Amino acid sequence: MKIDRPYPRKICGSLERMLENTVEEEVVKKFDPSKPAKLRDGTPVEIIRTDLKGEKSILALADFGTHHEAITYRPHGRWVGEDDGEEDRWDLVNVTERHSYWLVFYKEGTPTRHETRRRALEYASGNPRNPIACIKVEFEEGEGIS
Repeated sequence: MKIDRPYPRKICGSLERMLENTVEEEVVKKFDPSKPAKLRDGTPVEIIRTDLKGEKSILALADFGTHHEAITYRPHGRWVGEDDGEEDRWDLVNVTERHSYWLVFYKEGTPTRHETRRRALEYASGNPRNPIACIKVEFEEGEGIS
């Protein structure tokens, strides 16, 4: 992607690289069996193995609420067919990961991030920067930027 703007070359080059990386990530979003997964239709699954012999090397256990079903998949998470862009409701997709942190805000300076409320309060107590708030922030990866 070429940016034709009256900005300095250094800035334009950086913007071009950022945009190219973003476009690549959107187009080439591949299934990663080491991360949490679900069926394309939202059914929760647990990846049991990723080293089966044969063309279907992934074994997943789907939780349909009333019963579980073991299903085998190709390495790219497809139930049938090749990675040709055609989607099937039985295909594996990665679950968007959720994050949860506690932020401590101060009268002056940058907020600090902590894994638990207890740790946040311990860090904030007696801090010379005068803490003014401790709030929980929860979000999904990519939220607000995609």
